[in-house]
Amino acid sequence: MATSSSPDGSPEGDKNEGQRKIYRELAPYMGLSSQMVATLVVFGLLGWWIDSEFQTSPVWLIILLVIGVVVAMVGFIRTALKAK
Repeated sequence: MATSSSPDGSPEGDKNEGQRKIYRELAPYMGLSSQMVATLVVFGLLGWWIDSEFQTSPVWLIILLVIGVVVAMVGFIRTALKAK
């Protein structure tokens, strides 16, 4: 006999509530990877564009990628500390 998910405290209902709790706890971190990648891509493309305009390759690419890493890490740390 299969048990159904119900709010009356059945085992499957408890399992679903446990999964919801896990997702609520992980929610602040789920978008961080894409946010970090997007930050690096934007700073990298901006550096590449500046280098191509002023023939300074790869000076601005490296500078802006380092800045992008710092910005991404600061965002990550802020989110991690806020979630605690």
